[in-house]
Amino acid sequence: FKAGDDYHPGVIFGGELMIGDGRYVATLSDASAWVSAALDLPVDYRIKSMAVYGNRLYMGTWVDFYTEDASLFSWDGVADSFEHSWFLKEPGGIHAIYPYKNFLIIFAGYAGNIYASDGVNIEKIAQIPGINSPAGEYTYITSPNAITEYGGKLIFGTYSSPYGTQYTADKIYSLERRANGNWVLSVPHIKSNPSERNITCLFSGF
Repeated sequence: FKAGDDYHPGVIFGGELMIGDGRYVATLSDASAWVSAALDLPVDYRIKSMAVYGNRLYMGTWVDFYTEDASLFSWDGVADSFEHSWFLKEPGGIHAIYPYKNFLIIFAGYAGNIYASDGVNIEKIAQIPGINSPAGEYTYITSPNAITEYGGKLIFGTYSSPYGTQYTADKIYSLERRANGNWVLSVPHIKSNPSERNITCLFSGF
C-alpha cells in the first residue's frame, strides 16, 4: 500500500477490486495488475468506508477523531479525479455507507446521525437515541460489517464508546423507508445477552 492507513475498505467496481488506502484508491484487476494510486483525494482526507451506488464508487472519509469533517466523494472509476463531493459537519468522519432502496445511507459522526443521499443531495433522516444516557456521554458508531438488508429493511448494529462511567448496551436497529416516504427507525431485535456491547458484524442468509 502507498499510505498504509488504519482502514482499508474494499469493494468490486468496474470489474476491479477497489481498496481505500488513506487518501488513495488502489485497484487490483482480474489480470492481477496492481495500481497503488488509481485515484487520490485531497490532502488530509482518509478513506474509511466504500460502496457502489448508481454506477459510481462512493467513499466516506475522515480526517481524524476530532475534526468535524465527514466528506463523501464519488468517482466514475475512469477519470483522473473524483467526480463530486459532499461535506457533513461530523467529528470522526463517515463510518459506513450502504445502498438501500435507491438511496445511499450514510452513518457519520459520534451522535448516531444517519443520512440519506440520492446522488445529488444529502439529508439527515434519523438519529440513534441515547436511551437512559446523559446527552453527549456516549458515541454511537456503526461498522460497515454490521449492516445488511433483510425483509425490505436495513438492519444494523452499533458499538459505543462511553465518555462517562455508565453505558447503554448496544442494539440491533431497523431502518425502513415507508411507501409514504417516511423513514422509520426501530429496535425490533433484542440481543440474548443485553449486557453485551459492540455489535461489529451482521449477515443475512445462509
